[in-house]
Amino acid sequence: MSAQKEIGVFIASPGDLAPERKAFKDVIDELNKDFADGAGVKFNALAWEDVLAVTGRRPQEVINLEVARCDLFVLALHRRWGQSAPDSQYSSYTEEEFRLAFERWKTTGSPEILVFFKNVDPASTADPGEELKKVLAFRKELQAGRETMFRRFNDEAGFAEEIDKHLRAFAKGKWKEFDRAVDMVDLSQQTVDSLTRLTPDLTLVQAESTALAMARAALDAAKNQNIEDATLLFSKACEGTTNLAILSAAAEFFGQIGDTAASSKLIHRQAAIAQDRTIAARYYLTLMPKGFMDAMMMQMADGFSASYPPQVAGEVRDVMMDALEPIKDHLLEVMVKYYSTAEIIELAKFMASPQGQSSLKKQQFILADMMEFGRQAGTTIMARREQQLRPNDPMIIEATSPRQIVDGRDTKGKPVEPPDTPPGSPAPH
Repeated sequence: MSAQKEIGVFIASPGDLAPERKAFKDVIDELNKDFADGAGVKFNALAWEDVLAVTGRRPQEVINLEVARCDLFVLALHRRWGQSAPDSQYSSYTEEEFRLAFERWKTTGSPEILVFFKNVDPASTADPGEELKKVLAFRKELQAGRETMFRRFNDEAGFAEEIDKHLRAFAKGKWKEFDRAVDMVDLSQQTVDSLTRLTPDLTLVQAESTALAMARAALDAAKNQNIEDATLLFSKACEGTTNLAILSAAAEFFGQIGDTAASSKLIHRQAAIAQDRTIAARYYLTLMPKGFMDAMMMQMADGFSASYPPQVAGEVRDVMMDALEPIKDHLLEVMVKYYSTAEIIELAKFMASPQGQSSLKKQQFILADMMEFGRQAGTTIMARREQQLRPNDPMIIEATSPRQIVDGRDTKGKPVEPPDTPPGSPAPH
């Protein structure tokens, strides 16, 4: 057996992300059990908790040795910037670890660096404390520099999923597939028009004018992909406002950058203010993961087209995909028809939760499984019915009769192909 390649993965984070640090180590343990062996690698988790005290040496210097030897450096931040570092040129030990890794990457191309930010609620973003101000400034610095990729997450489950996905890609040499900017924000024309045409309520001139001005500035920032500026401006614009257009635009924005918790809260406020089922339903649908409806429709199209002859299957599939937008519109109408506002709000709460997001991702696989089962069951039932209708038809007898196989041939002497066997299973004798 060939020796495994060891991959050192260092995680740097302040103390407010203890659950994420545990999730990080759990993921590495699971990968080393189930995945890494087959990929010929072994992941080594490196973190300050694992560094033994070395007599006579600055503790951070010992930690920095781990940073200097890692292959992949992961930084995770939420509200805190890290423990202050009076004996360092940096403002915190967490920053020191990142800067050392970053300088080494610029010089040698290693380690690969991945930064994660746990989403912060808009109210805190609008009025941050000193620690959070440093985190937000750092995130804006990374976005402007465009040299270090970063991702957002909502909770430790989402963080674990991201770590698992990126470590697998790193081990397989497919890292560059992830080394690209986050998806572009593209707010709908309806959202843009609703804010650009809006005039403040004269009874609340100062507050409404300020909120509207910040929301419009946020639109401009989002259009230019200045996501950090747009995040701050939308957060400030939403403080205390009852303006549905502002709340709507902010909900759409937060949904597109993956902050489903913030988007969901804004949806609740809109629905509570307007008591409008259409508003609640429209923004409930925005909580669906990007591409979810397309993937579901593609599963259905593949399933239906498989039952048609090859010469028309492609056309059937194209027709179904062309129907995607009308189906989305009809789904909105159906929700408004059958659900109350309160029910839609509760659905949105679930949709925004980690369990809701996870269950949605599984629905397309459940649909595919059920469609395949239905296809097989339908074929079997149709064959039985044909046999009942035409019991003496030789073709029906041939299709429905059980085949007894002896020495690789059936009872009529026809050769039988061996069944497919999963990898690692013994070959048939």
